Amino acid sequence: MQNIDKERLEEQFIDVRKAYRLLYHYQRRVIDLAYFIGNYYNMDFISGNPWFSGATFNRTSVSQKRWAWDWLGMYFYDFYFEKEFENQKKIQLGVIIQSDTGYFDSKDAKKLNLKDYAKPEESETRLILAVSQGNWDSKEIRETKFFSKELEQYPPTYEKSPKKDLSNEKIIAKAYSLSDFIDEQSTIENLIDFRKFCNGLKIYLPEEDLGK
Repeated sequence: MQNIDKERLEEQFIDVRKAYRLLYHYQRRVIDLAYFIGNYYNMDFISGNPWFSGATFNRTSVSQKRWAWDWLGMYFYDFYFEKEFENQKKIQLGVIIQSDTGYFDSKDAKKLNLKDYAKPEESETRLILAVSQGNWDSKEIRETKFFSKELEQYPPTYEKSPKKDLSNEKIIAKAYSLSDFIDEQSTIENLIDFRKFCNGLKIYLPEEDLGK
């Protein structure tokens, strides 16, 4: 444990209390947004999974060896939806919150060494929308550092071949600044943009009355 005087420690605890209350409101907003997006595309919620750390654990799997990150699952988290529509393949959708690009923006960063991360002021908070047409495999964007703030879409070659048929790709994705989802109107505009992105790659998200 790091040595620190009591007065300084109490000051830090004030920041901790403020941070937890801020995170409550932040995570409530993210959760509601994720379900709004799933409903907009007429998809069924299946599960949620942290992509940066270990999954939420039960009382028998708690251990001192667990990373502190394991208690902070929404640093990089996937809300997973899917649905099988008539006359087409199953569609799978990930609504992924990337709370901080700092780790991803630093080439040699180690997860447990926060000093390696890009500075908070230089990082971003983003929402990544990912889709597959029956071939979902999130490893491409989950276990790599593809999604630094410099990368806005996957596969990265999309801009070079925007009309290429990628319907058999394991996954395609596009990142947006979370601040672009400030209200319902701006959210819908981004969801329409993402549908166009998918259509250009021959993956067709279902229409929803709200977005027509």
